[in-house]
Amino acid sequence: MEEIDFKRIFGYILSKIYIIFLSLILVISVGEIYTFNFQTPLYYSNTRLVMTNEVNSSDKITQNDVTLINNLVKTYAEIVTGRGVLAEVVENLNLDMSVEALVSKITATAGSSTQLITIKVQDQDPARAQQIANEVAKVFKKEVMRIFLIIKSNQDISCKE
Repeated sequence: MEEIDFKRIFGYILSKIYIIFLSLILVISVGEIYTFNFQTPLYYSNTRLVMTNEVNSSDKITQNDVTLINNLVKTYAEIVTGRGVLAEVVENLNLDMSVEALVSKITATAGSSTQLITIKVQDQDPARAQQIANEVAKVFKKEVMRIFLIIKSNQDISCKE
C-alpha cells in the first residue's frame, strides 16, 4: 500500500504558487477589461400589478371572486406580452424598435396563488426601461377593461336570447 506524503504535495504546490497567482491575476484582468470595454450594461425596471375585482360599495368580495382572479392571473400575464398591448406601447412612446424587439425585453410573471403580476423590462437606458414598464402597465389595464366589456356585452346578448 502506497502512502500519501502531504508535506511533499504541499511543498510542490508552494513551489508553483507564483503560477497560480499569475493565472488568477490574468483571469481577473481579462474579465475586468471585457466588462468595462465590451459589455453593454442592462438596466431593469419592475412594475407590479394587483389584480382585483372592481367592487361597488354595497358588494362584497367572495371566495369565488378571489379564486377567479387567481385563475386568470396567468392569462393576464400572457396578455401583457401580447402584440396588441406592446404595439400600442411602441406607438405611445414613439419607440424606435419593432414589437418583436420589445417582446424580447419584457417578461410578465404571475405569482403562484396570488393576484400579483410582475412586469420586468430590461433596456440599456434606465429611464426608458422605467417608461416602458409604466406604459405597459397602463395599456394593459386599458386592454383588460376592453376585454371585460366585450365579455360582458356578449353575456348580455346571450341572456336576452
